[in-house]
Amino acid sequence: YMHEVCQPPLVHRNLKSANVLLDDDFSAHVSDCGLDSIYTGSCASQ
Repeated sequence: YMHEVCQPPLVHRNLKSANVLLDDDFSAHVSDCGLDSIYTGSCASQ
């Protein structure tokens, strides 16, 4: 989960590799994906 410490958890939809950018230290940053919904159910891995 990208935002596992957020309450309520955030769910990113339509995330694709083209939207994951790396900085000079190769840390990943997400761009242009937006938030689709706020997930209020129980956490489960899919």
